[in-house]
Amino acid sequence: MKTDEGKITSLKDVLEQLAKPLSCRFFLDRQEVVLPVHRAMGDVLERRRELMRAVQPPFVKERNDYDTLNPQYLARRDAAQLQARSLVVYVCCPEVAALKPGLIAPEQIYAALKPLLPEPVQELIELTALAGGVEMEVDKRANFTLAAPSES
Repeated sequence: MKTDEGKITSLKDVLEQLAKPLSCRFFLDRQEVVLPVHRAMGDVLERRRELMRAVQPPFVKERNDYDTLNPQYLARRDAAQLQARSLVVYVCCPEVAALKPGLIAPEQIYAALKPLLPEPVQELIELTALAGGVEMEVDKRANFTLAAPSES
């Protein structure tokens, strides 16, 4: 139920709001671009997490630590991040998916999108889908002025 102040005060209204498409807005050669984007939810977020978690740095026994600067690990991590980004863009931006329909594997999606959209454009679409219009408290959390709730 929405109040007079325009606030959402029920879960039903939250769910309705989450189902609405977003607008990814940016400028390209001084022209405004507005692309419809769906929020990244459920399955796409889990698939994204799986891609990111699958890459682990090698463990160095002598140091009893992970080698996070290992060149092979860094290459695999970067590839996983690019595939995860492409997955979100493909699933959440219907216009992008329409250009290369039917892709499922993250490697295929990345290979298809790489020549179509530069990384900064993909990143803007991904950020819109991931943020999903959630604005409240983001700046405070990013600047560490809003602490997470205490569990004590």
